[in-house]
Amino acid sequence: MSNLYPCPECNHSVAASATSCPNCGANLEEEQGIVFYIVKIIITIAVILVLGRVIMYVSESLR
Repeated sequence: MSNLYPCPECNHSVAASATSCPNCGANLEEEQGIVFYIVKIIITIAVILVLGRVIMYVSESLR
C-alpha cells in the first residue's frame, strides 16, 4: 500500500510526505490561515510587553 496521491495541478502521482510536486513543482503544503497570523502577532506583542516590563524592573532596582 503506497502513500501516493495525485497532484492538484498536474495529476502526477506524489508521495504524501512531499512538499512540492516533482513533476510541475506545485506547492503541496497547506497554507496557514489568518488565525495563525493573528495568534503569531498576539504572542509577539505579549513577548515584547513582558521584556519591556522586565527591563523597567531591572533598571529601577539598580537605582
